[in-house]
Amino acid sequence: MSEMLPSRALPQEPAHAVASAAKVLAADGFDTEAVNFEFRRQCLQAHPQRRLGGLSHFLQVHCDLEVLRQTAKLLQSRASTPDDRDGAGATAAKAAALAQAELHRTDSQAVEASALLSPRELEEQNEQMSRYLLDLSWQKDAMKAMLEHLQNHEAYAVLGVAPDISDGDLAKAYKAAAMRLHPDKGGNAEQFKAARAAYDRILELRQGAAPRDEAVPTAAPEAPTETTRSGHVDTASPQGVEPTTPRDGVQAEAKTVDLPSPRQEQEEPCSEPEESEESEESEGADKDASASPVSQREVLEDLNALDAEAVVKAIPVESVSRQAEHALDGAQMCMKVARLASEATGTCRSWSQLLRCGTHLLDSTHCVTQASQSVSRCAVGVPSDLIPLLEKIKTAEGMTRQAVSATRDLMQCTEIISEKGLRATELSNRLLQQSKELASTLQSVAGADEMSSFACRTMAKTYEGLATLARETADATAAAAVMVGDAQKNAHVLKEILDKLQCKAKAKKERSKDEDEEAKDADTSSDEESAETTEDRACSNRRLLLKLNTEVLDLQKEMRNLISSNPALMPEVGVAQKEWIFRLAAELIEQTKWKFTMLGLHGQHGPSSWDEAMQETLRVLQAAANWDGFATPLFDARILRAAALVDANLLSKMLQDALQVCEDSTPPGSAGDADDQPSHARHQYSEAVNLLCRHGTAETVAVQA
Repeated sequence: MSEMLPSRALPQEPAHAVASAAKVLAADGFDTEAVNFEFRRQCLQAHPQRRLGGLSHFLQVHCDLEVLRQTAKLLQSRASTPDDRDGAGATAAKAAALAQAELHRTDSQAVEASALLSPRELEEQNEQMSRYLLDLSWQKDAMKAMLEHLQNHEAYAVLGVAPDISDGDLAKAYKAAAMRLHPDKGGNAEQFKAARAAYDRILELRQGAAPRDEAVPTAAPEAPTETTRSGHVDTASPQGVEPTTPRDGVQAEAKTVDLPSPRQEQEEPCSEPEESEESEESEGADKDASASPVSQREVLEDLNALDAEAVVKAIPVESVSRQAEHALDGAQMCMKVARLASEATGTCRSWSQLLRCGTHLLDSTHCVTQASQSVSRCAVGVPSDLIPLLEKIKTAEGMTRQAVSATRDLMQCTEIISEKGLRATELSNRLLQQSKELASTLQSVAGADEMSSFACRTMAKTYEGLATLARETADATAAAAVMVGDAQKNAHVLKEILDKLQCKAKAKKERSKDEDEEAKDADTSSDEESAETTEDRACSNRRLLLKLNTEVLDLQKEMRNLISSNPALMPEVGVAQKEWIFRLAAELIEQTKWKFTMLGLHGQHGPSSWDEAMQETLRVLQAAANWDGFATPLFDARILRAAALVDANLLSKMLQDALQVCEDSTPPGSAGDADDQPSHARHQYSEAVNLLCRHGTAETVAVQA
């Protein structure tokens, strides 16, 4: 998933995130209005339905605004550390703790624990488990790809060649290795088998790829296997590329141009009654009666011939977004002019400057009014353009829940567009009316050389009120433009569903009646199975958790064995990387020491006794040490695992020193338990540290599994 986001979405430090967000949204300063104007402008430019927009950029803009908002909140409250009890980190920690508890339970214990929860708590637990399972599934796919990549490189390492070697040199290298390792030549049989297996694997990887030392043939190559896709392939090879011929593009363009727009289809029937008005009066009642069925058949034929793609493309997202950007620019200029007018009231030449500011303000409000009216007219007209598409869904066969949901979303979007468009129209009309009134006022007092300070302040307040109305109009215009883009997106989704339904309907007509009944029964049963309860969802989440946890554990173990047998497959951990890892580990250990030192002073959000603090510490350590039972523990435990793989001896020493500090902070009042409870806790602590550090030594290469 990280590949979907731009590189600056995952900064190394919080300062980098704030600097990146400020560079995007606060280029003109940290004024609230300026940041908000720039945010709306960036949202319009980055909307996924625009030609140069995209979901990644659209998400990044919202992330940048949230970073600036949280930064301003921290600066106002003067807090040194954020309260993350309800943040994303706390949510992930709760999900990991829930998964850890679920893995330690038996099936009967899991059923009993679910029965003790209320429906709302069970639903919340299911949502947390679903997030954890989604992350675990992503880790499984990423580890599979990485493991296969390492195995492919291991094959090249066995033969002692680089992955970019040509086919001819590869064959020579294999022959030389086979001659050297053959048992008849005094070599090792196992090494000979390994070289043969490595050569076979490389040939499988290069199957279907063009030779590296020959010209690429003109014939269509074979499709690469799944191993080739995820392994190493030559990036210069044009495998799987199917160039689009100009003929296809011309046909698609002609298809789009020849189709009329939805508004034309609605306007054309309106002219027919006027042309045939005289003929209808001369014809009899029988012809009038027969005209209704014919017109209905024509409407149905037009509806069937409707191209849903033309309806979607007819929505002018680009032009509407540009007009909304013009409205935002004009509103921002109005705010600047009003601010300048307010500052000019205290000068000696305030009246002449106010007249000049009024002229600029009227020009800017005119731009806002024109752009807003253009966007509002289009927004109000979009629902009528989408009516043919909504009507077509009525005649579709085999409606599914997905189709119903997409239709409902599109209908809701049309309602919201109408509201946003009417709101923009109302504000633009008010802005136009007030601009006319201000223009007449300025015209009546333009001949005066000087006015009182009260009149100047009143005029500045008038400018400020008009600029505020222009900002509200631009906001409503931008909201309407965004909804136009959302409408096109929902219409595109519904169009794809309609295409699938049409293909499915054609397939059903070709099948026999018995097969149709079986398919209908299968659809009914699948709908019944999909309507699961919260208890059923909890059971399915548990089964999926056990399955994914086992698979990820196997992949982690296989990766550790692969790296331990051939450490050269992974780059060596540098000094700077080791410092970063152990800096995080040291901070976690210091937090543990502080927890014992400040017992009872954390309030309701911290441990109140030595036993509670030790149990929390043991939970993290045991989760990190459970290499063979828990694939993805808490983030703190994953940091300890990474540190153990880099330098187990150093981490073990740090943890043992922390244990000594924790024992020194044992409350003096618990003398009776000093010989029993702390010793048992020390035994558990030491056992967890030994299990955690059993996979790493000082020479081990770090593998973040």
